[in-house]
Amino acid sequence: MAKITILKTNSGTRMLGATQCSNGAFWDAEHCFTYCNNNGSAFLNEHQASKLVACSVELGNDVSSEKEWWKNRNNFIDVEIDYEVSQDYRG
Repeated sequence: MAKITILKTNSGTRMLGATQCSNGAFWDAEHCFTYCNNNGSAFLNEHQASKLVACSVELGNDVSSEKEWWKNRNNFIDVEIDYEVSQDYRG
């Protein structure tokens, strides 16, 4: 299983891979939401949100209608993907 977080931003729907903190914890939707909203100023909150966007990959062009998308917890979605990784490196 792979865990990803979907970000519904005003610049499209984006995927953030399983990012791990230095303390070993993995970022999930709740952690990303907190990261973007606990900084004491609107400028810093927007800056943190832009860093998440920069670290993510675009999935689609459908955009959130909210200019300040990071303020809505529903724009951060946890997803688990079931996949197998081949250990055969011969191609």
